[in-house]
Amino acid sequence: MGLSAKDRKTLWVRSGNECAFPECRRKLIADIGAYSVEGKGDSVTLGEEAHIVAENDSGPRADPSMPQSERDSYSNMILLCEEHHKVIDAANGKFFSVEQLYMFKAEHEEDVLRRIDRNSMERQAKDGKITGLLAEWERKVLVDDWDAWTSWLLSPHPRMHKEHFGQLIPSAVWMKSRFFPPGEYKQLVRAFKNFSMVWGDLTQFLDRNFKLARSDPDAFELHPKYKEIPWDPPLYDKLGREFEFNCDVIHDLTMQATAAANFLLACVRETFDPVYRFESGFVTVTRGPDEMLRFQHYRPEYASEDLAREFPYCGMDEVVKRIRESG
Repeated sequence: MGLSAKDRKTLWVRSGNECAFPECRRKLIADIGAYSVEGKGDSVTLGEEAHIVAENDSGPRADPSMPQSERDSYSNMILLCEEHHKVIDAANGKFFSVEQLYMFKAEHEEDVLRRIDRNSMERQAKDGKITGLLAEWERKVLVDDWDAWTSWLLSPHPRMHKEHFGQLIPSAVWMKSRFFPPGEYKQLVRAFKNFSMVWGDLTQFLDRNFKLARSDPDAFELHPKYKEIPWDPPLYDKLGREFEFNCDVIHDLTMQATAAANFLLACVRETFDPVYRFESGFVTVTRGPDEMLRFQHYRPEYASEDLAREFPYCGMDEVVKRIRESG
């Protein structure tokens, strides 16, 4: 008659793919590649489906009164490695009673269930911490208001509300001190570190070059030094060019930060939560007004050559070099 497909699946699942003999726990399906000189191949089954009460009347621990259907059922089977199958059947099974083997099976399956529950709880706790970290990141970098506050940085005269500016340095420090659990979140770690690098450069540059706005006590702005000097055409031109250069750096870093944010959002959806920020989607920016008083909307993302690097963000030195070469 033999073990049915349903009972076989039940046996292997409840046994956790492990030998049920006490303290063994040997995994009973292995990758041939682990043993092959070529390092490749399919899986190989190492486990043996052993009868507790013998399959036939002359076998180990035989019970002629037990119907054949019960002998070949899940309840009468125990999953073992080859070694321990031989151990329990030695001397026609006289060293291990039916009751002992039922106990081995029950205790092993309970242990597997406890470990599955523990792993599930640990996974839930880990996922909860990541969810909390992402929520804090969203709050600190104003993801929900991204287009609104970045549009001021991308204006011809970059500025920022005083309250938002006060969050910058603490948020950069916070990001550098965070970490994700190791393991399956490598891509998420990469994206978070990448954003942290861009954010650190942007916040440091703003911190060095922003001052309280002269016309608005509730805002900080890129310091226009050229407007604060006595009449001196050469110095005025020099400081004016410096102001334009700093504008370009802020604009570039803001676009880089937006691409980094979108990269992180995409990684969260790919590796952690497929419906993360489903309703809001990616973040966008608005630039302008230009000489025609027009505003343009963008969704910055990294190009394929950027993604091929360890970190897509090119770094502050490259940003400065690119702006100097283009100017």
